[in-house]
Amino acid sequence: MEIAKKNIMDFPLASDSGSLRGLKGSDEVIKLRDTFIVFDYTETNERYQVGYAIVYPGCRTGGHTHDDAEEIYYVVAGKGRMCVGDEEVEIRAGDIFVVPQGKAHSTINFGNIPLEFFWAVIRLR
Repeated sequence: MEIAKKNIMDFPLASDSGSLRGLKGSDEVIKLRDTFIVFDYTETNERYQVGYAIVYPGCRTGGHTHDDAEEIYYVVAGKGRMCVGDEEVEIRAGDIFVVPQGKAHSTINFGNIPLEFFWAVIRLR
């Protein structure tokens, strides 16, 4: 008997009425994510902030910039695309990357499972 193997990240997105895609009513990429603050600036001498984010399939984060900080990401699960300035790179579980100070950035989940990552904003002094 051969080993049967599949990868959940290769499956198409569900579109029935009970799915997120079905509730959205279209393939439009919308801003839908949850962010949890692990350590706030007040807990770290105003130097850094650490959080955990979940971006849902077919959704994105809002774009933003840190004029006085760099941001580090570690992708825990899923796959997607990181937009930094004019560049776009595909990201997936296990990736670690730095967003330079002053660069606008956002994250898009084009996969079919939640894209989950830790992030840390480190203020430069």
